[in-house]
Amino acid sequence: MHNLLDKEKQIIATVIAKHQIAKDKHQLFEEWLKKISQAAQCYSGYLGTETMRLLEKSNQSYACIFRFDTFKNLERWVASDERRRLLHELDDLALSKPSFVEYTGLKLWLPPSTGITKPPSRHKMAFLTFLSIWALVHIVMNYVHPLIPGSAIVREMLVIAIIVLLMTYAVIPLLTKLLSNWLYK
Repeated sequence: MHNLLDKEKQIIATVIAKHQIAKDKHQLFEEWLKKISQAAQCYSGYLGTETMRLLEKSNQSYACIFRFDTFKNLERWVASDERRRLLHELDDLALSKPSFVEYTGLKLWLPPSTGITKPPSRHKMAFLTFLSIWALVHIVMNYVHPLIPGSAIVREMLVIAIIVLLMTYAVIPLLTKLLSNWLYK
């Protein structure tokens, strides 16, 4: 069991920070975002940052997604004095303290739905992932693969890209919604 936890910590790790910003502070917040993203780039294993303005009634919320190659490298960034100092600068811009959620591996595909704090169990995640990938491989290999021109390696890369995109943006979100009663039980 301990080995399984160690392996989980070596899979790509993501932290999502949600910030609620005062109406007149959006420009300053966007400048702050550049600073914190540049600071994160200096840490080992940094893979990138994405920021989205969330569509909420208040229209004052942002989600900032930081990705690192391992959970250990993410932990170094999260525990750093530089990050702590930058978060302190945010105090004058934010309406409340930011909220943070960390994900590793496939958990990002299966975030808890609204109001649920406990993630789905590993065996349910594994089953849902297996079922989704099996169905997509079957469909894409039989119906799309023959239509793709080019060498075998190009076709293989395109098939994998199609499957990953469908998993991330269509299949998993749809199945998570349809099976939420079972998944989060």
